[in-house]
Amino acid sequence: MCHQKPTTWDIAYLGVIWAYRTSYKATTGHTPFQLLYGIEAIAPLEFIQGSTRVGTQKINSWSKQTQCFTIHLVEELKMRARENIKTSRLRRKQHHDRYLWKRTIQEGSLVLLYQPNLVNRKVNKLITGWRGPYKVIQLLPQGAVNLPHWK
Repeated sequence: MCHQKPTTWDIAYLGVIWAYRTSYKATTGHTPFQLLYGIEAIAPLEFIQGSTRVGTQKINSWSKQTQCFTIHLVEELKMRARENIKTSRLRRKQHHDRYLWKRTIQEGSLVLLYQPNLVNRKVNKLITGWRGPYKVIQLLPQGAVNLPHWK
C-alpha cells in the first residue's frame, strides 16, 4: 500500500503498530500489549460483532482489589518474560557457538595475519590479504596475540 503511494504511510501506521503490539513474540512468550496491561488486547472486530470478553467487562468494575490483582499479574508476566528472554539468549548462543571453530593458539604457534587493506580488489583479484606465517610471541586477553614486527 505504501509503496504505491508513499505519502499515505501515516494511514497505515496505526494498523502496523496495532499488529506489532498484539502479535505474539517468541522471545518473551507474550505480546507487548499483554506485558504492559496484563490482558490480551480486544480487537476492534470484537466490539463490533460482540464477544464474551467485551460483554463481561464493566467500566465501573475497577475496584482497588482488581487493580492490585492486575498489577500483580503484570509483574508476574514480566518476570516470566525475563526468564523466557534469558533462556532464548542462551539457546541462541548455544546455536551460534555450535559452529565455531575451537582455536588452540599457543605461544610459539605459527599463524597467518590477514590484512584486508593490502588487497586491491579491482587490480589484483587473485592476491590474498594473508601474510605470514608468523610465530606467536605472547597471548593477550580476549583472543588477541602479539606477533613479531618483521619487514
